[in-house]
Amino acid sequence: MTFDDDSVRLHFSVTGPIVFRCKNIGLEWPPPPELTHLNGKEIETMVRVSMSLMTDVQRAELDKAGAAIFRGADYRYKADLEDNQ
Repeated sequence: MTFDDDSVRLHFSVTGPIVFRCKNIGLEWPPPPELTHLNGKEIETMVRVSMSLMTDVQRAELDKAGAAIFRGADYRYKADLEDNQ
């Protein structure tokens, strides 16, 4: 289940990190381990390096309680990660 505020942060080489809501860029939660397309356009492969482990049930319970919590995932260019190894 994808909540309205589930987000991904993509670290672009030119602009730096930008946060997108999953629903705005056509991603479901949990987002995939690798991104090769963004809004239907091919991009340089990005790899998920971290992600919230909160389940749908946990997220829904916090939402009911009025908590201001959201889930997120962080992506970096695959080539950059390979260069750092």
